[in-house]
Amino acid sequence: MGKSPQASSSDPSTLPDTKSEQDAPTFSSKAQPNGSTTTKSRAISEIVEDRFPPFDHQAAIVGPFEEETGRDQTFEGEIGHLMVDLIMETHAWAAARPKLESANAVGKYEKKIADIMEVEKEQGTSSPASLVGTLVPVGCLLTRFTIIQIVCALAFWNLRPI
Repeated sequence: MGKSPQASSSDPSTLPDTKSEQDAPTFSSKAQPNGSTTTKSRAISEIVEDRFPPFDHQAAIVGPFEEETGRDQTFEGEIGHLMVDLIMETHAWAAARPKLESANAVGKYEKKIADIMEVEKEQGTSSPASLVGTLVPVGCLLTRFTIIQIVCALAFWNLRPI
């Protein structure tokens, strides 16, 4: 009396509902009409009753964290020693430079200052006498004063006896 799905393929009311079968999770290979809910609930209850292994926080979190912290401290110590060595070598090199090299450096800086003063003369900002009726900007005087201070400090540090 019932029609098979193949015989009445044009009638959608007689087709099996394939969407619900695809969406529903299955725990057994084939669900049976009279005991399908007990099979599913039994499988779920077995899963729920299973004991999971205890979480070992010492091995999973604490141990790797302590190892990483130890590596960081070792690295910081090594970097600190390298930086101190570099600073000491740089200081020793700077203190042991020959006086001729220092004199050449002072001459180079004096030439740069002379070049700057020449450019100022060409631009008309060299002296207050060239600016009739106007004031020399304070920034020019401070810049020149700062350059002179730097050259004097370099000359003092480079020419001092060891």
